Amino acid sequence: MTMHSEKISISTRHARSFTVAAVIVTGVYLSGIGVYACYEWKDLLAMEPNEFGDFLAGVFGPLAFFWLVSGYLQQGVELRNNSAALMLQAEELRVSSDALKAQVEEMRMSVQQQTIVARLAAERHELDLEDRAANISKFRPSFRLMSVVQTIDASVLNIRIFNHGHVVVFTQDSGGRLKPAGGTAEARTGQQFDLKFNSNGHNASEPASISFRQEDGVVGKMLYWPESVLESGEKLKRRVEVLYDT
Repeated sequence: MTMHSEKISISTRHARSFTVAAVIVTGVYLSGIGVYACYEWKDLLAMEPNEFGDFLAGVFGPLAFFWLVSGYLQQGVELRNNSAALMLQAEELRVSSDALKAQVEEMRMSVQQQTIVARLAAERHELDLEDRAANISKFRPSFRLMSVVQTIDASVLNIRIFNHGHVVVFTQDSGGRLKPAGGTAEARTGQQFDLKFNSNGHNASEPASISFRQEDGVVGKMLYWPESVLESGEKLKRRVEVLYDT
């Protein structure tokens, strides 16, 4: 691009120099004709009109031919300048096209990087979920319903549970119907513990619940399903389940 610009600048300077030289030559030539006319003015005045016309033709004919050749040369310089300008524009378009290609490539690389980052984030999230699931599995309890015995109060049942999983600590729900029967709320591994269940106003189709906290801080619920009969006549036995928030 710089080379083409330099060529145009050099050609322009040459054209201007040629024009100045042509003007100087014309001036010198006309000055010479003027000096000749001053010395030979008597002969010029004595000429017949046709002779004077031949004189003028002989004087200005070479000058006209000179400017014809000069114009031709000037036109050649202009054509070369136009060609150089077109080549300069083509070079600029090529550079612009290369710049656009570079931008497209940069955008493509950026999209690839964002895709990789998103994939790594998704994999990290999946690993976190797997770690959480493994952590929950590692510290979770395993309850088995041993017995359900009616207390002195007919509406209150004593539910005996055996934990052969990990130790947990129970916390009574605000609206729950289960609560620890004894003074301790800790369900140790390989031991039985008792819960009190108040059946007053309880819907048999819904479970009673009590929350617990594992050693790793994860909170879950133990659900107690009383014995119930479905509309189909199927009878469901009493059972306990463990539920975690997803």
